[in-house]
Amino acid sequence: MTSLGNTTDMRGDGTASPPVRRWQAFSLLAIAAFMTAVDLTIVNVALPTIGAKLHFPESDLQWVVTAYALTFGGFLLLGGRAADLLGRRRIFMTGLVIFAAASLACALASGETFLIVMRGVQGLGAALLLPAALSIVMNMFSEGAERNKALGLWGGIGASGATVGLLAGGALTRYAGWQYIFYLNVAVTVAVLLLTRRVVPESRRDEARRRYDPLGAITATGALVAFVYATSTAPAAGWTGARTLALLATSVALLGCFLVIETRAQAPLLPLRLFRLRTLAGSNAVGFLLGASFYSFIFTGTLYMQQVLGYSALKTGLAWLATSVTGIALAGPAQQLVTRASIRLVMAAGMALVGGGILWATQIPANGNFWSDLAGPFFLAGAVTWAFIPVSIGALTGVSERDAGVASGLIDTSQQLGGAIGIAIASTVAATHSRVLLGQGDLTAAALTGGFRWALWVSGLAALAAVPVAFTLIKGRNRPLTQKLHSGHPQSSRSIGLADRSREPHSRASSSFVDLWRGLPMPKYTRPALVGLAAVSAAALCALPALAASAKPAGHGRPHSDKHVLLISVDGMHQSDLAWYIAGHPHSTLAKLTHGGIEYTNAETSNPSDSDPGGTALMTGGNPKSTGVYYDVEYSHKVDEPGAACTPGKPATGGDVIYDSPDDALASVNDFINPANGTFPSFDENGSIFPNGVDKNPAAIMNLKFDPKTSLNSATFPVDPKTCKPITPWDYLGDNTIFQVIHSAGLRTAWSDKHEVYASFNGPGSNGQSIDDLFSPEIDSQAVEPNGVPYPQDDDWAHIDAATKQYDGYKVKAILNEIKGFDHSGKTKVGTPAILGMNFQTVSVAQKIRSTPTTLIGPDKNGNYHTSAPKAGGYQWVHGKLVPGPVLSSALAYVDAQLGRMVAQIHKDGLAGSTTIIITAKHGQSPQDPNKLITVQDGPIITAINAAWAKTHPSNTKLIVAGTDDDLWQSYLSDNSQAACDFVKNYLWHHTAQGFDVNLKPVTVKHSGLAQIWAGAAAAHFFGVSVNNGHYPDVFGKVQVGIVYSKPTKLAEHGGMNTGDRHVLMIVDGPGIASRVVKAPVETTQVAPTILSLLGLNPEALRAVRVEGTRVLPGLRRGRQ
Repeated sequence: MTSLGNTTDMRGDGTASPPVRRWQAFSLLAIAAFMTAVDLTIVNVALPTIGAKLHFPESDLQWVVTAYALTFGGFLLLGGRAADLLGRRRIFMTGLVIFAAASLACALASGETFLIVMRGVQGLGAALLLPAALSIVMNMFSEGAERNKALGLWGGIGASGATVGLLAGGALTRYAGWQYIFYLNVAVTVAVLLLTRRVVPESRRDEARRRYDPLGAITATGALVAFVYATSTAPAAGWTGARTLALLATSVALLGCFLVIETRAQAPLLPLRLFRLRTLAGSNAVGFLLGASFYSFIFTGTLYMQQVLGYSALKTGLAWLATSVTGIALAGPAQQLVTRASIRLVMAAGMALVGGGILWATQIPANGNFWSDLAGPFFLAGAVTWAFIPVSIGALTGVSERDAGVASGLIDTSQQLGGAIGIAIASTVAATHSRVLLGQGDLTAAALTGGFRWALWVSGLAALAAVPVAFTLIKGRNRPLTQKLHSGHPQSSRSIGLADRSREPHSRASSSFVDLWRGLPMPKYTRPALVGLAAVSAAALCALPALAASAKPAGHGRPHSDKHVLLISVDGMHQSDLAWYIAGHPHSTLAKLTHGGIEYTNAETSNPSDSDPGGTALMTGGNPKSTGVYYDVEYSHKVDEPGAACTPGKPATGGDVIYDSPDDALASVNDFINPANGTFPSFDENGSIFPNGVDKNPAAIMNLKFDPKTSLNSATFPVDPKTCKPITPWDYLGDNTIFQVIHSAGLRTAWSDKHEVYASFNGPGSNGQSIDDLFSPEIDSQAVEPNGVPYPQDDDWAHIDAATKQYDGYKVKAILNEIKGFDHSGKTKVGTPAILGMNFQTVSVAQKIRSTPTTLIGPDKNGNYHTSAPKAGGYQWVHGKLVPGPVLSSALAYVDAQLGRMVAQIHKDGLAGSTTIIITAKHGQSPQDPNKLITVQDGPIITAINAAWAKTHPSNTKLIVAGTDDDLWQSYLSDNSQAACDFVKNYLWHHTAQGFDVNLKPVTVKHSGLAQIWAGAAAAHFFGVSVNNGHYPDVFGKVQVGIVYSKPTKLAEHGGMNTGDRHVLMIVDGPGIASRVVKAPVETTQVAPTILSLLGLNPEALRAVRVEGTRVLPGLRRGRQ
């Protein structure tokens, strides 16, 4: 055999080629190996984007990662032996070709199946090139310090490649597109391939006849593939599932066959004699635990940052730089200590530090911060280089050159198998525990965090388990290992081992990091390059706090990103209302916006369609299954009643979750006209503007400021049974919001709405402060004319349409002030917010009220006001067509006029070129046809159900403990067993209810007015949550069209799932948006990611986008879609 220690290559004709430039060859090989390590993680942070683009089911996304690991780990041994027999450079180049071709195919993939298959082929290429590359390195360098230096650098590649992959994946996904994570592979591997023949030497085992071990190859590869496949799919199939057990049994059987074959083969694929080398055996055992702990740590940490903290792909990658920085800093000392001290000592120290860092991370909270909760563990885990380097060296210690390939493949196999198993176990533990916590009523973020903590415990303990393994199996002192291994075959006496320390210069061991670093022999430019990389990494980490979870400049060659988005919700407005209005008013603002931008004619709200979860859907991109918000007035089995006695840790008793006007700090102000008529909440929520809530100057409401500590009454909030503390509206949310993402990007946020409790839109962990300017006068307060005189109708702002227009006018004024660059009051110059907007109430009121004045007239010469004569609300039939009646027509004209004022102000202030306007609705209204209206009082039905239940359950006289009065049925039960849920369902279905038609004539309706009912497990399935979730209504019903559960005073309501409830308008108009009509179905949840996209931010920073796959609205051709 030809020795390459003298840097001589032998051509096929036996003549010597020019001397090999070993460090050039090493650099080329290292780059290729680095790419295989990078590819293990580079896809992780891009998975949400890939899933959205290629329409992956969420359960299948893991296969983009698993397919690569499956073939990579399964074929490594075969790749190593093929390199020994067929030529190491030849197999290396073959692997490069396969890797590059598969990478290109991945980049061009347009479907999930093709991408997964090509990822598997990509892993096969990596399995061929990696062991070939390492065995070439082993044969290029002589024993001693030079080889240890090369192995030290090689070990650092494995340690840093995984974290660099996360950073590269985040940056490329962010600025170029997910395809470029694969295009990068193509560019790098093609460059390496072109240079390989020039600088990389060929070597192989010289034998008169090449002996192969086909049965060993088949059984070994089959066993590894079956094992990796079983462990990778176990989280979904279950560890005790039939498929998992069958695959594991197949793997064990094939492994047994392999061992038998290897003991009898003349040229075994894996010579079992290698395991007589204790250092090799111990290094592979530690390598397995290293892969299991470190790769699962990266997997879990990445999910925590993206799913809980809402980090973007780029920010997640940058966070992992902490680990890379430590790894770079410790690479030099690790190599020196291995040479001068002991493999097992450095290896054990490295694994102990990694384990300590991971266990430190088990303390992560649901509202974590990088510097306070992650930086320490991430930096400490960077000591992984102290494990990778000695493991890489030890795994080849004492191995003859003829076995270099198979030994290289063996250590890579150990690490890849460890990673596959570690990730499978960690993901199973995390998912299982998270489901348990969700079942116990934990909020989504808290449940996910709890699951991740358990997974981190598993990873950390796996790392610490490597410490006794290292001390038990690995020799205590370094010495040259040049003995021949008896196998019946002639071998080269040159083995791959550690140098005797007597051969090193006689100088004392370095006493400090600086001494070790300075004493490390490196090629001329290696040390400055490493220092530069570390400096850049450190600088990037220092910039991390200022980096938005999704902030970025416009990329993809796009000419434009907006600076501002104006979001308007015209509550109640249907698509049919828009079509009718612009047909009759072709020069209106609504017509101009519709014809100038994109009109989505098939837009639907969330389901249920009430103001909440409708409003929450706009702000999060999520439906109730991820937000946890089912209605603005709901109940949960996983909380305690507000104000109830509570002992921390005791099971929840269940309680109301009413995030509405009763939460105002000043919720009961006597009627201004006649105190005997009852009370109203204060217009200013807490009496900060109007002492004791007495409003004598409603215009002063413009001075209202939200204070998360004083504006709301925390005694009305549901109580967390674990802590016995009230749950704020923003912390009850399971998803983060657009305001959190935009605020974190350093941009200003503003919103105006009808209740101060919509501070919930601030999002979990925000402390109620991610909306910089929240303006929400209480709509349920008593309506007062501008001169301070109560409206003579003696009602709130939401029951007199003229008053509703006055009320909406204050929010319009706030928007105009904000467009001008002031706060909502118009007093302080703060700059125009990146996101601003409001909801209009006047259309919704006009649709529901039977008769109401439309206009406030005045003031007269005495300063007095009066209202116009009442007119008919709702819709009416004219010439055979259903059209808005006079009150609704007036309301639509009012909204159009106010939108015109906003558009004019945008143009006046020069913002038209940087502002996009989105107009939609939180909800619709049903029925539109008044002739279909039947109002049914649900109180008698509930009383009858409770009485019927009590007959057979005398100890429980109140089965239904909470519900909703709108155009849907929601019941929460004191006994939420399936039997009790079915009892309510059956009663409702067989009950005939009494009601009134639009003319107030009594009628009867079958099935309690319901068209369909979901009870217990069926209700959970309807919402897409687990049965023990505890937040969804136990019995949920869709009403027959026209049914409204109320007194016979309304013409319509919202909240249900009929067409009138959910089919709303959707318009997007702004610079660079071409005029068009989109007839494809869209949902209002898509507004949230669209806003972030328009602002040049990452939609995937929203948890709901990642969990539910919510997409940017189609047709914009701008931003990140």
